[in-house]
This record gives sequence, C-alpha cells and structure tokens, in this order.
Amino acid sequence: MRDSVKYLLAACVVGVLGNSQLSSAQSVTGYAKELVVASRSVITDDAYQLSISRFRLQGSVNAGSAWNFQAWGDAEWRTGSFLESIDYRLASPTSVDPLVALTTRRSFGSRSEGLLRLYRLTATREGRRLRIVAGRQRIPWGTTLVWNPTDLFNPTAPASLERDERAAIDAIRMSLAMGVLSAVDVVAAPASALSEGRYAIRYRGHRGETDLSGMAGWFDGRWVAGADMAGYVRSAGVRAEGTVDDAGRFRLAANTDYTLRDGTYLTLEGYYNGGGDLSFQRDRWYGAVMASRSVHPLIGVSLYGIHNMEDGSGLVGPGIQASVTMRLDAALSAYVPYGTASSEFGVAHPLLFASLQYWF
Repeated sequence: MRDSVKYLLAACVVGVLGNSQLSSAQSVTGYAKELVVASRSVITDDAYQLSISRFRLQGSVNAGSAWNFQAWGDAEWRTGSFLESIDYRLASPTSVDPLVALTTRRSFGSRSEGLLRLYRLTATREGRRLRIVAGRQRIPWGTTLVWNPTDLFNPTAPASLERDERAAIDAIRMSLAMGVLSAVDVVAAPASALSEGRYAIRYRGHRGETDLSGMAGWFDGRWVAGADMAGYVRSAGVRAEGTVDDAGRFRLAANTDYTLRDGTYLTLEGYYNGGGDLSFQRDRWYGAVMASRSVHPLIGVSLYGIHNMEDGSGLVGPGIQASVTMRLDAALSAYVPYGTASSEFGVAHPLLFASLQYWF
C-alpha cells in the first residue's frame, strides 16, 4: 500500500511539473554540494571519514491562481570509513518516521552507498482565507534558534552538522487567517498507528509589535501544550518558547540577539530541559552562544557553542564561510568538545567538516 501511494504521489507531481499548459509560473532551482567530515569513533576511538556528494533539484509549478505543487529531489553518494563504523550503525535519525517511504538506499560495498529521496513533496491550495498544504513538508513552529520546545513535528538536533537542512514530516496543514497578522493552524501528521501520530492546533497573533502563539496537541502518545513569543526590547531581539506535557514536564528556551557597533551579530540562549522523549539533551540546564561577523565583503567568521551547566561539558564550533563566486560558497567548521570522559559532550572527539556548495 505504501509503495502504491509513493509512486502515485511522485507521478502526480512529476506530471504537473512537466505540463507547462497547466502552469502560469514554473521554476527549477537547486544546488550541488560536497560535504567532508573527519573525526574519531566515540566507541572504538578509530579515526573515520565521511564524504557526502548531494545534488538537489527544487521544482515548483503554479496550476492556475489557487494551486501550487512543489517537489524537491535529492541524489546522494556517500563514501568513507564511517559507513562501516559502529557509530553509523547505532546512529538514530533526528526526524520522525515518514508515513510514506520516499527514499531508496543501496549499498555498494562496506564504504559506499547511494541514496535517492524526495526531500519535499507538497500540494498547496490557496483560498481567500484558508490555505491547505498536503505532503512532505516542514512545520516551522517556534521562535528560538538552538532549542525549540514547540517544534515537535520536525525537531532538529542542536549539534547537527547541517543545521540549515531542516527535517520534514508527512502531514496536512490548514491555516485559517483570522486577521492581517493572526491565524489558526491545524496540523495532522498520521502514523501507521493512530496513537503514534502527531496532531496539533496553534493560534498565532500579536500584541503591538510582539508576536504571540499558543499551541496544544498529541505527540507520540502524550498531550503537550505550549506557547512562544518574539519581540524587541529597545534594539535587542527577544524570543521565548516553552511546553508542558501530560506528565508535568516543562521545557523552556529563551534568547536575545543584538548587533554590536563593530558589526558582530551575537545571540545568547538558555534552555531548561524537563526531560521526556521529545528532548535531545541529557541534563536540565544549558546555555548557547552564536556569533558571526563579516571580515571581508566575501568572507565571514562564526562561533557556535553549547554548554551543559550541570556537568560542565560542552562544545565549541568555530567556522569560516566564503563566497567564492556569486553561486559558489565554501565553508570550514569544527565541533570541539570539552568536559570529562563521563560527561555529555566530553565523551566525543573533535570533529572537522568542510563543504563546497554551488547554487543554480
């Protein structure tokens, strides 16, 4: 059944994308990216390398004034000793299991594998007040930048290598406009078993220049309610969000960002982790810092850090980014952990990763 749905969805989108008579506006964009990672195994201490070559096409077509169809397809080639490591076999994905399998993976020996997937696949119906999006999509809830307690449909791990690669979920999202800056969102992301799905409602509005939202829903067998806000205190941005589940466990995050006189952009974020299956972290109190600055019109430097306030461990992530041409970007970054061998981050080894990305 799942294979039938998969091929039907793919055929419908490809057919619409290929029929220019239905479309008043079409676009095809994408990128080619090479990502290289080097580190050591947490379990065996052996050195490993991983190379990911990704080619992504992003197609969009409008069918009349009310319908839009999008399909983002990836072709990846992965090589390296990491693929035969224990770490790779034990690694758990940060995204939820999809309702429909749209990924094909094939191994070529112990150190090579190919992957084909539909990263996004959506059909959108725009009405006067009602907007409906169905398919594989991202549900962008939450306002903070490192930890997002209300982002429960497709959460992202704070220490991900590609933090701009946001996971998606198979869902139907309905947004009913209640005013110029307010709306009610209803999202249903069913799973194989009804109790394992994710279903929620969210109201978003504003008070003055402050954006406010409240949400409640059923996530993987538990009830969760939460809220978020985003605004300004003078020239500093302020954001906060939090949730509480039916077991009484709270998760709260808050941050502030500010641009200094020398052009440095600085963000400070704090996080309280009340625990539960929906948290990435082990302990309760955490802090994070993000800083970036342009040292040349085409070159920027950045710093990303996470600190566990309970066991004293953390990681520091320096990086440098360069625009080689208008379409070609290069980046070199690292995650350098610190702490004792029994701490949350101290158990890991330094990790170096570099990328080259061409946009078209």
